Amino acid sequence: MATSIYASTPETTNSNRASRILLGPCTDQLRDVLRHRVPPANFHHVLTRNRSSLPRLTQPQRDLILPRSGRYSGDYSDMDISFLYLLLRNICNIPAHTNGWGNTPDVSDSSLSASIDRIREARNGVVHSSSTSVTQTEFNNLLHEIKIAVIAMDSLLGNSNKYEKEVDFLLTETMDPEQDVFIQQLKKQVEEEKITKEIVTKLDKQVHEDISTINEGVEELYTRVGTLERGGERLERGVEKLDRGVQKNKRDIEDIREVIEKQSVQDVDKFKVRGSSLCLSNRDVKWGILRSCCDDVRRVPLATSAYVMFVCGTYSLPLMNNLSFTKFTLLFFFFSSFITGYRALWRCSISGGNCSCTKKFDP
Repeated sequence: MATSIYASTPETTNSNRASRILLGPCTDQLRDVLRHRVPPANFHHVLTRNRSSLPRLTQPQRDLILPRSGRYSGDYSDMDISFLYLLLRNICNIPAHTNGWGNTPDVSDSSLSASIDRIREARNGVVHSSSTSVTQTEFNNLLHEIKIAVIAMDSLLGNSNKYEKEVDFLLTETMDPEQDVFIQQLKKQVEEEKITKEIVTKLDKQVHEDISTINEGVEELYTRVGTLERGGERLERGVEKLDRGVQKNKRDIEDIREVIEKQSVQDVDKFKVRGSSLCLSNRDVKWGILRSCCDDVRRVPLATSAYVMFVCGTYSLPLMNNLSFTKFTLLFFFFSSFITGYRALWRCSISGGNCSCTKKFDP
């Protein structure tokens, strides 16, 4: 498909952008200047006083400000740049710039009349152009003159550079609303993609940190398991050692019991107390318990104690190097024999020596 000679180009876009700037913020700024110099409520009186200084008006202009009945009651928003320029120049008593009204002002002139004339010349250059295109160089020069005028009038109005900001906005604003919607969608997608990348980056970082933490935990767990395994091995060895000790103690106790059973009668024969007779039953001899059937009851505990001491001295010393369980057994045997002997003597003493025992030891 062939390209039309009327297709949009950067130059036509420059022309359209300049027209929007002049017909938009620049025209509104001139309206504000007129309101500043002549408030709408006073317009009829000012117009009547300066009517003779007005040039010949077009019929539309006359109908607007000099209606056949009544008076103008608008706020200047229905006036274009040409009519605003005419009123500002003729009824507002604004002094002319150095080159006079209707002429190109000096570059260094920042007076109000110079600013108004700069806007007029920029508008005429765009509207009366024989081409719909404005080169980038022409557009830059035109924009420079417009901004000088706009900045100066913003300062006069004290509006915090309101119209300068609007001009800057139109310099980058799209000239195609549909294209603008598309561009906004693209910008939104780019922003969403940027946010998504940031989220993915954060997640990736978090995953790596979590993996590192898990690895550290696994290493620590392996270390603890190894420690537990070594502790279990030591515990097994300890149990085995303890079991061997218990078995040895059992054997030692059985040996002691066997020796006592075999030697108790012969050991007791060594202890004969003068003037006494002792009665021994098999059960008493087995457990080392002596009963007294004599008159000399005070000697029996001594004999019993001596007997136990003899047994301990004879058979326990080789076992003293073993565990404390052996020591405890021998001591328990000693005190049991001693207490039992005393009990037997007490019973014999209260019976007056008349016990039922018939076996006696001969002195």
